[in-house]
Amino acid sequence: MMKLMIIAAILGAAYSEGEKEFKCLKGAAAVATEEACTGQAIKCSGPSFSHATGINSVVEYACGACAGNTKAEGSCDECETTGCNKLLVAGDEFKCNKYKFENEKFEIDTETTCKSLKDAEDNMCNKPGAQAKLAADYTMTLNGCGKCSVEQEVTDKKCEQTAGAMGLSALLLPS
Repeated sequence: MMKLMIIAAILGAAYSEGEKEFKCLKGAAAVATEEACTGQAIKCSGPSFSHATGINSVVEYACGACAGNTKAEGSCDECETTGCNKLLVAGDEFKCNKYKFENEKFEIDTETTCKSLKDAEDNMCNKPGAQAKLAADYTMTLNGCGKCSVEQEVTDKKCEQTAGAMGLSALLLPS
């Protein structure tokens, strides 16, 4: 009997801890504050981020799902844990090369300016890998910004992920 009472007490404590308020950031980025959500589905939403375009400035932080077609359009992201829609802060821009397939090989076409988030460590570029011998072998992502979008191309060495130009500067400086 004593064992059952102990189990009931533990379960009761665990259940009562799970009854916390569900909170999300709400409002425009400059004035967003964490607030309790009431009456909405247990989701938070907020602006999306892309290495090509940066932080979407149209979508505000909110309780509930993304409005209208904003999620399908890629301008809004959703999450399902309390406080999950963290404030996105723009970081430094970095450079990647955009490639073209010409004369039966990939060549650098132009340099692209890519966006990042503050304190982010994924400032990557994508480029044709050693086994990319045909135009169809490599799927360029975001004009060279960001990681390879097709994981199989990485495995097959048809797409390579490299550090953005700012990430390489530390390697080039004398020690």
